[in-house]
Amino acid sequence: MQNKSFEKEELMMNFDQIYTFQLGTTIHHGYNCVARTGAEAKRLGVQRVLIVSDKGVSGAGLIEPVVDSLKNMNIPFAVFDDVEVDPGTGTVDKGLKLLSDEKCNG
Repeated sequence: MQNKSFEKEELMMNFDQIYTFQLGTTIHHGYNCVARTGAEAKRLGVQRVLIVSDKGVSGAGLIEPVVDSLKNMNIPFAVFDDVEVDPGTGTVDKGLKLLSDEKCNG
């Protein structure tokens, strides 16, 4: 087997391109692809989204691009940010209750 040597530039991520992988589930990967969240939710027929996070991520504003994308597509949402490190079934139950109470389907 022949080893190929890579130049440094070949190992760096290309931030000018968005890659899409489809393996039963579609994965969008690339710089600012989170801006597609609302459009993708609409394409899938999602009527209300549950955003799941922890307090640190939501407190740092990292869910805001998702929120903005959903708002731009007029998709209502609820936020469950009570996820802790290594969450147990109690946390899952709380999330499921909010999902049901808020009538989220995505």
